[in-house]
Amino acid sequence: MSKKPESEAGPTPGRARPPTEAEELARAGALVYLRNMADHLGVTIGERPSRADLPALQTIYDALARSTDDMAQAGVALGVGFGQALCATDRFTWVHAADHNSAEQSLKLKGHQFWISPISMIRDRLATRTETDLDHLYAQTLATVDEAVRQFTGAAT
Repeated sequence: MSKKPESEAGPTPGRARPPTEAEELARAGALVYLRNMADHLGVTIGERPSRADLPALQTIYDALARSTDDMAQAGVALGVGFGQALCATDRFTWVHAADHNSAEQSLKLKGHQFWISPISMIRDRLATRTETDLDHLYAQTLATVDEAVRQFTGAAT
């Protein structure tokens, strides 16, 4: 089966556009906030977070999940860090994605109209204090993306 053109591939309804300069700056600010949290907890996150940084992200997640503080900003920062780790695979690019339910910075799978929302993935789990293994979530996210692409295009990513 031949690969569908980008305009047809992927199951995500809605639209995606490149991030604005303000959105890029907000994401950079979230990474600074994330590094400050990491410093406070005695862990280190690389300049460009990757899968190798998942143990540090896990430490931050666990601390936040036990916290009684409002986690809006911290959840976004951790979601950006998790998204950067996924971007380090060189399979995704940041976009501003919108559908009939929401709009947020998301990761678009290169070559497909398929995106995921790492910020929501993390923020929603933190909001419910859900125990989460970020390494498992990372691997499961990539496996789910691969399966969706195979299902909708008949091709591997």
